[in-house]
Amino acid sequence: MTDSIQPQADTLPHRGAEWWVARAIAVLAALLFVQHGVVHFMGFACTFGLAGSDAVNDGYTLVAALDPDGWTMHALGVAWLLPSPLYLVASAGLVLRRNWWQAWALAATVVSLALCILWLQPAAVGIAVDITILVGLAVYVVLAHRSASCTARSSRRRTR
Repeated sequence: MTDSIQPQADTLPHRGAEWWVARAIAVLAALLFVQHGVVHFMGFACTFGLAGSDAVNDGYTLVAALDPDGWTMHALGVAWLLPSPLYLVASAGLVLRRNWWQAWALAATVVSLALCILWLQPAAVGIAVDITILVGLAVYVVLAHRSASCTARSSRRRTR
């Protein structure tokens, strides 16, 4: 009776090493997105004077000439929050294997990179992370395109 409850080994889906590596990379990339999104709260905190760092007024930024209490600086401070939810949505889409995650990751990274460039010195690590994400997205798109091309060619061969 227990044999009828247990599925046969040959009926279980086989997931090879390639599948596991792809899933591990996806989870690691999603964690990078989440972490980078959380770090954007530091930019918000610095612009509103909530952090111990005074990265706005230390002369290492392109916005050092702005009034730290002015509306422009506060608008830029709020802009630091924008990539956070975009990265969270991208990470969820990536882990859930949805096709739209790349657009969310690209939007978040473009905004993040623009903000990091405005704060060159204090956000240098953020620039490196954003460039890494952009390179990763480009590689993913190229590999996905090649895979789709190969799949289309092999299906055309089978139908002939």
